[in-house]
Amino acid sequence: MKETLNIIKNSKFKVNINFRKNEIENLKKLNLFSKKKKKIFILHDGPPYANGEVHLGHCINKILKDFILRSKTLFGYYTPFIMGWDCHGIPIEIEVKKKKIKNNISFKKECIKYSNLNVEKQKDVFKKLAIYNLVDFYKTTDFKIEEKEIRIFHFLLKKKKIFFKKKKNNWCFICNSTISYHEIVYKKSIGIILFIKDIIIRIKNIKKLFFLKKIYTKTKKNSFFINPLTGKKIKIIKKNKNKKYYKINNNKKKVLYIKNNKIIQFLKNKKLEFKIFKNKVKVCWRHNLFTIIKKTKQFFLKFGNKIKKNINRLVDKLICFPKNAKKNLKKIINNRKEWVISRQRKWGVPMCLFKKKNKFFFKGSKKIYKKLLYNIKKKGIIYWDKEKIVKKKNIKKIKDTLDVWFDSGLTHTTVLNRKKIPYSADLYVEGYDQYRGWFNSSIITSFILYNKLPFKEIFVHGFALDKNGKKMSKSKNNVIKPSYIIDKYGVDILRLYISIRNLKKDIKFSENDIISAKKIYLKFRNTFNFLINNIYNLNKKNNKILDIDKYFYIKTKIKINKIIYNIKKYNFHKAIKIIENFFIKDLSNKFFEILKDRIYILNKNSKSRISAQIVLKYIGKEFSKILFIFTPFLSNETWNFFSKKKVTEKKIGIKKISKKKFYNKWKKIFVVRKKILDKIIFKDKNYLKKIKIIIKLKKKEYNIFKKYKKEIKYLFLVRKVLIKLSFKNNFKIIMNKNIKKCSRCWRYYKKIKKTCLICKKIINKKKVERKYI
Repeated sequence: MKETLNIIKNSKFKVNINFRKNEIENLKKLNLFSKKKKKIFILHDGPPYANGEVHLGHCINKILKDFILRSKTLFGYYTPFIMGWDCHGIPIEIEVKKKKIKNNISFKKECIKYSNLNVEKQKDVFKKLAIYNLVDFYKTTDFKIEEKEIRIFHFLLKKKKIFFKKKKNNWCFICNSTISYHEIVYKKSIGIILFIKDIIIRIKNIKKLFFLKKIYTKTKKNSFFINPLTGKKIKIIKKNKNKKYYKINNNKKKVLYIKNNKIIQFLKNKKLEFKIFKNKVKVCWRHNLFTIIKKTKQFFLKFGNKIKKNINRLVDKLICFPKNAKKNLKKIINNRKEWVISRQRKWGVPMCLFKKKNKFFFKGSKKIYKKLLYNIKKKGIIYWDKEKIVKKKNIKKIKDTLDVWFDSGLTHTTVLNRKKIPYSADLYVEGYDQYRGWFNSSIITSFILYNKLPFKEIFVHGFALDKNGKKMSKSKNNVIKPSYIIDKYGVDILRLYISIRNLKKDIKFSENDIISAKKIYLKFRNTFNFLINNIYNLNKKNNKILDIDKYFYIKTKIKINKIIYNIKKYNFHKAIKIIENFFIKDLSNKFFEILKDRIYILNKNSKSRISAQIVLKYIGKEFSKILFIFTPFLSNETWNFFSKKKVTEKKIGIKKISKKKFYNKWKKIFVVRKKILDKIIFKDKNYLKKIKIIIKLKKKEYNIFKKYKKEIKYLFLVRKVLIKLSFKNNFKIIMNKNIKKCSRCWRYYKKIKKTCLICKKIINKKKVERKYI
């Protein structure tokens, strides 16, 4: 009997496979929709820092961007993506310093080598994530980018948008440089007020000491504090304002910082009187270290109230996800004063300026200037150190470099324009730490250069947190390597894990959540397995479809529209939830169960069977396309089974005028079905097939059901259903004892031997059709 059923023997689609092995084999076949289109959508990639390994936080950022790019591709856009890296700055400089290279040129060459090595390592991981339409890469060490940045700096200097002045600035001891506003975070700290009678003149072997600005001590007559910049003197201020200085023996060590609890314990051991108070202090965000205020000569980018007002006006028109991003952007902009763009570091883009006494300028003719920029464009910033551009002895090159935020903040010009892509990006997507970082520097540079924002939309996502709820970062050594998840579960499951989370909030990593994502992924595969295995012999001649198939066709379309709406709002977690619920509750638990009798039992060329196949193919095609956004390997694997012929409503008999009325009618039918089936207590797995249900309905409901009287048993999955008119809605279950199971269709009947009458007809190749269900 089994050979007479429509069951595929060797399916080309497997549910349980080695996901990672399958992904590696199919990585190059992923670009299903890679044709260039007229409309262009630019998501500008904020450069991550080129040191250390890729962690889960990087993956969240890149995969989220990929969701957006893939979705825009489906909506008809060409979405070229240029992935970038930030390659200048302190972290790389600190790593290379460990090699103790004294020659400046050799040092910079080593910095380039180190950053390039890390870029290649990170690039390999990002490629595994199936990033779509990855047309190019950029690094802030690209010679053309460096040359363009120097050119812009000189232009702003000439236009007096940048000025040079001695001012109080935030200073970090480990950076050994000024740090700008967006490199500072505020943290709660403990301060100490110390009361002493005698001055401690000799302090041995102090390596680190904590300061807010100064450590104050008080006696009845005098006040004392240690100068934190040198750590070599105690300054005494008397009532008559005379000042005396006393040298401190600290073995020529700089006074830096230690944790407060060590100081407190020291003071307790010495039985000194002190008080403790809590306050907020400025901390360098790179080194988590308290900063001090130091008066130094620096270059500043002008950022007055007029500029702030104009930027605020533009931010008001900005589309932000989440909505509070607008408020946060404005708060950071309004709290900011000048931007210190000069740094006292080796590894960075040089200002290409000369110094004569205390004056800074570019010395030379236009010809020399053009030659300098040309050589930087061809040879990079090493040319500045290597060549003696001006030969006069009293003129020196300045050693200061430009702030790395100035590097990345100009990529809207140095990268997008360079790659023949429109200057203004459509969207910027980064974590909320970039409010004071890349978002801020990009907005300021864009407005000062062009009087507009560098983007039309902004999406701010949360951080990746470890199991203890702390932000994953290289400095804390609490990162999770994506290679661990990819090797164990596969890329699609990692992507699905990220898609089921609300990316506008922080994501706390849990392996249980990865396992949940795997279960969802397997449900997707099981759904596609049913769809693919039941359309393999689809006859294309038939067009009209049955009522229940129409209902699920319309329902699929409604769900797809809801999914697209959420995707356009970047609510990917809601879109995935709709897909999951539809696959499980509507397809697997309802439609597929109802269809099995028709799909497996009827003749393979039966119109009723083909009706179901047409809708199954439509569902498969639509969801294979949608899952191109989230699980590209699964989408690629399933797409070719469904992609050949388009289903149109007119051909399958769905009229636009009556569509809504028809859908609502069937919605009510399924409401009644649910109420009845929910009250039935299942005694065994075949219990439903054995029972007869008498359903009593009020006139309104009866009029909906009466059309389907003869076939309603297939909807309820029972042996028989009687529909009766009544004053109230009710139902009754009858179980007959003298019933037998058909060996072919497994339905139960009263008077049969081996097979039922319907199955006998089908075996003898007689026509058997359904009208509605």
